[in-house]
Amino acid sequence: MLDIKFIRENKELIAEASKRKRLDFQVEELLKVDDERVRLVVAVDELRRQQNEASEAISASSGDDKTKLIERISGVKTDLQSKEEELKSVMKDWHNLMLQVPNIPDISVPDGPDDTANQEISVWGERPKFDFVPKSHVELMINLKLADFDRGTKV
Repeated sequence: MLDIKFIRENKELIAEASKRKRLDFQVEELLKVDDERVRLVVAVDELRRQQNEASEAISASSGDDKTKLIERISGVKTDLQSKEEELKSVMKDWHNLMLQVPNIPDISVPDGPDDTANQEISVWGERPKFDFVPKSHVELMINLKLADFDRGTKV
């Protein structure tokens, strides 16, 4: 996963990477959600600071002052809860978008519509030629009883 700071500083590069990889990813949408996330984090931190200061003032005061402070802090507490819920929702959206950010392909990698356009640059060793049809790894696992896929699907 790429760092949001890197994405912010290189949004054109990320947009080009998503275009080269033929992905439908909008960098601007991620940046809007990130701005909202940062705004909410700052707001939540400020409300927590106010709540902590009020808690200290409540413990140091007594009588009528204490009840006034408790009434005032209850408003901050409800604001904090609503902002935290909003932040949780924004964080979920932000995280989902961050998972969609494509890695930047090397400039030497040619563009192509799919895997068929891949170019073989070099080959090491000789390719084995079998007088039988090789089995897939799934067939081998089942035949050697190394995996029980039917039981795994039931779980």
